[in-house]
Amino acid sequence: MTLFQSGSVLDEGCLGVIADIGRETFPASAFACLRHVAQADMFSAFVKSDAGRVDLICADGVGANHTSPVGLSLRYANEYWRRDPMMDIRVPAGESVTLRQSWSNIPDRDYRSICYLHPRVIERISTCIPRDKDVIFLNIYRREASGCFADDELERFHRVAKAVATCVGSHDRLLRLEALALKPSHAATERTLRAADPRLSVREAEVCAGILRGDAIKEIANKVSLELSSVITYKKRAFHKLNISTRRELQEIYERGLKRTPTFDE
Repeated sequence: MTLFQSGSVLDEGCLGVIADIGRETFPASAFACLRHVAQADMFSAFVKSDAGRVDLICADGVGANHTSPVGLSLRYANEYWRRDPMMDIRVPAGESVTLRQSWSNIPDRDYRSICYLHPRVIERISTCIPRDKDVIFLNIYRREASGCFADDELERFHRVAKAVATCVGSHDRLLRLEALALKPSHAATERTLRAADPRLSVREAEVCAGILRGDAIKEIANKVSLELSSVITYKKRAFHKLNISTRRELQEIYERGLKRTPTFDE
């Protein structure tokens, strides 16, 4: 990986990103900015918490080669981020670091194959900025047909990367606040899950509702009056019935349930 110093000049082509913070159009605006600045084929943005969890904030792109930017980014967040040396970087507060990664320099064969060779990605440029105890990662990519980034494209990205990454962080924070404000009760979440898949038992739905609400296993056990081992067992049973393995997949099932039943609280 190649290291660059931080920059902070905002390009006129990126002003629309600010206006779309918190909106559904934000990913498209961010990508339009980054494509204008550096002719990126794809972009993604992640947040890594101090607890060691990585979540996708947004992604978009063109020329997907049957691999969607969002789908690829979700797979990275769910399966491969621990194999990425960039995720171990330390960034001092108030600063940013920009890294250049070529597909050919990735030692992990499985990670390289799934995230680079299969979607024909040959290069990634990443900017990392700290946010409280978290780190925001903003990435732009080039596919094989486009060739590697030119030096002037890297320079233009370098000038706007910190500002765009800051916008991404603000977008993520706003969405989290909105989700918290609209957060349904535990009982409403449970009902929605059972509407999505009636095979779930009451206990399985209770445990899954706690998972969706971000509760730790111990918190779930206290709320539903179960032993820790029982919570783990019900989680395994529920995930097996639903044929899922991640919280994000559980969220998708929950969203299907929202379309089938109202979630008002008694």
